[in-house]
Amino acid sequence: MVDKLGQGVDLRQNYRPYIPGGGIKQDHLLFHVYPRYNNDYLEQVSEKYEADLYTELDENEYNQFAKILSDE
Repeated sequence: MVDKLGQGVDLRQNYRPYIPGGGIKQDHLLFHVYPRYNNDYLEQVSEKYEADLYTELDENEYNQFAKILSDE
């Protein structure tokens, strides 16, 4: 298992709170661990969209985010 996890994993976390009168009877937290492999299906599919996900911010966008994230 260590060899497979050495290539990376995706983690998915779900929190489901108790809802009175609902289908969930108690709070619970789930963690799903998905082993990843070099050039696996998810990587191949996501490469089509990766360029759009990781574009550089222009100066105006950068300044707007910097203002939001600053403590001032």
